[in-house]
Amino acid sequence: MKQINEEDEVKIEATSLSFGHSCFKKDWVLQSYPQEHIQCYTCLVCKQIANNPMEIGCPQHESMNGTLIGENCLKLFLKNHNNSCPVQPHDNCQYSRSNFARGRIGDLIVMCIRQFEQELKTSNKTKGEEKMPRVIKCAFKGKLKDLNTHLMNKCPFNLISCWFKPFGCNHECFSYNLHDHLIANMKLHFDLVTQLFQSMQQEIQLKDSRIKQMERDYQQKLLKYHRDIKIKKDFNNNNNLSNHEKIIKSLKEKNTKLTQSIQKLKYQYKEEINRSSTLSSAFNFDLFHSSSKLLKTFTGHIKWVSSIDYSTFDDRQFICSGSEDETVRVWDVDNSKQIQSFNKHSDEVYCVKFSPYHYYNYCKNVICSSSEDSTIRFWDFKNNEQLQIFEGHTHGVCGIQYSFFSAGRYLCSGSGDKTIRLWDVETSKSLHVFNGHTNT
Repeated sequence: MKQINEEDEVKIEATSLSFGHSCFKKDWVLQSYPQEHIQCYTCLVCKQIANNPMEIGCPQHESMNGTLIGENCLKLFLKNHNNSCPVQPHDNCQYSRSNFARGRIGDLIVMCIRQFEQELKTSNKTKGEEKMPRVIKCAFKGKLKDLNTHLMNKCPFNLISCWFKPFGCNHECFSYNLHDHLIANMKLHFDLVTQLFQSMQQEIQLKDSRIKQMERDYQQKLLKYHRDIKIKKDFNNNNNLSNHEKIIKSLKEKNTKLTQSIQKLKYQYKEEINRSSTLSSAFNFDLFHSSSKLLKTFTGHIKWVSSIDYSTFDDRQFICSGSEDETVRVWDVDNSKQIQSFNKHSDEVYCVKFSPYHYYNYCKNVICSSSEDSTIRFWDFKNNEQLQIFEGHTHGVCGIQYSFFSAGRYLCSGSGDKTIRLWDVETSKSLHVFNGHTNT
């Protein structure tokens, strides 16, 4: 037996269905059972079906039947009546959890509570002769303890969010109303996307100005370091040469760190420009229609081209391409010529990417490619050589993507073997294998 007081919080296991811990509506349960079948589960206080039933066990009324009470009703009653028993007024009320009643109530077969509430509203509106909206139905009929899972996952009464929620539209509706909402608010959604694009442009301009300011600060610091070196060089004699060399080394290290920071910021800046350009191309319809035309054609592959990527190196524009003909090719955009071709893949090439990691850490022009032959390969197209090969997938590698952090050090790959792998480009090691997909 237990006794409740205001200082002692009762710790009760959460049930699979709580409805805010209030007792269950009797009219709802009566849709499936006659009155006499559920009378024994009635809460002593609210006269509904007891939720998390507690059994009153005070010695003063041991012989009484029907002493079940919902947990929440019991707590509120004791709080409002100075811990007086709800069966008969007396102090030191004793109670215990009724696991038997809890199990029987949880096994009651009920209809969906939302369907029940809709039928009540439909009945009331029919009586008032109001125009009825479109009605949806939920066919759930199962155990009361399983209803919460149904409500969260499968109930057709669940509201869904607008497709443009990431852009700022917080509208929620039933699935059958979503199409009407999208049609009626097309201009609003377009404006939201435009606002986000403009905001991204402003942010990019701000970051661009910060990068330029860092470059100016870097140049000023560099000039100051050179002046300091010259002063120290003029001041020091030959005996202080070792100290002078330490200063030179320290300044070179600072110079290297500043250069790396600027390169990483430029990489992040380029990525944001690429993302904003993608967004712009998706929604600036009039501009696309008025300016769309074929600019150049690159010929060389003998089968269909599955992937391309674009980048700039040393003020020159390049495109790399992967094809079913098992080759990776590199093209000079300015003169429309093929400048390199790699043919060590033994099956069709699915995806190609220029490597930001090799460029910003080693100043190398490198392409990464994935193939049906289960491998990922890295090609130095300036020196015409294969640098690395990642092996681990057991089926074709359909897609690859560099990380937007750590200057692209990490590579993610997806394969027909139903796994996703994370690689460290620096060490050529597979860091983790993600399993869970059930299809390619």
